[in-house]
Amino acid sequence: MRSAATLSGVAAAALCLYGCSAAAPSFKPAGPRVMSIGLCADQYVLSLLPPERIASVTSLARTGSVRTAALAARVPANHQLAEEVIAQAPDIVVADAFSNPVTRAMLTRLHYRVVELARANDLAAIRAETVRIGAAIGAGPRSLALADQIDQALAHLLPLAKRPSVAAWDGSGRLPAKGSLYDAAVSAAGGHNIGRDWRGGPFGAEALLVARPDYLLHDAHVLRTAGRESELAGHPLVDRLYRHRQIIISQEALVCGTPVTIDAVVELNRKLAGR
Repeated sequence: MRSAATLSGVAAAALCLYGCSAAAPSFKPAGPRVMSIGLCADQYVLSLLPPERIASVTSLARTGSVRTAALAARVPANHQLAEEVIAQAPDIVVADAFSNPVTRAMLTRLHYRVVELARANDLAAIRAETVRIGAAIGAGPRSLALADQIDQALAHLLPLAKRPSVAAWDGSGRLPAKGSLYDAAVSAAGGHNIGRDWRGGPFGAEALLVARPDYLLHDAHVLRTAGRESELAGHPLVDRLYRHRQIIISQEALVCGTPVTIDAVVELNRKLAGR
């Protein structure tokens, strides 16, 4: 059986077909040039296409997860402006719910071919969207291979002795509810999202200490950015109880619903298993 460690790079593995090895032959595959104008769209484009076919991705991709940032550094960046689309002249533009609405409206009026991402709130939807987007941007075979990698990664998640409770908590007073992508990811990784049990109202430090989840799940920026959320997440009592039970997962991986989310599920599963 393949170990989870060999499956921890679903999104990164997507580009290995195009030359991760220095010995790989140099070639420029035929196909339309694609430009992404949204952070979630970036993740699909970077996962499905070789650099030669990517006109640009947003500058946000370079400051995202380590894996996404490394891939984004290989291609030009844009700032979601219609002027940039006109200058770069891509064959296809991929947009998402976070893309600049003014730019999206302008591209529609100018009759650009725009592929819109559908919202994926569970892992089955991510797999289906991977195949759909791949077909739409001229990466059908690659998307099918990536879908197979997703299946393999999820099939080889580590079994857990118990189902630990997890709070996706950053001090903001909010918890992701049942039906959210956070909930789907935590459940797939073998954990129980305590947001399923919360019946509304602010969820501050006091509520956290009463609920006593086994783990805290949040993005690293909460701890390094000054503000109320970082102050609560770093509360002395919270820190003492959860110093060694905090799991850091890039926020973009659990907001967008892309192959990067599958990497996050594998990583979360390994940490819940104590690996």
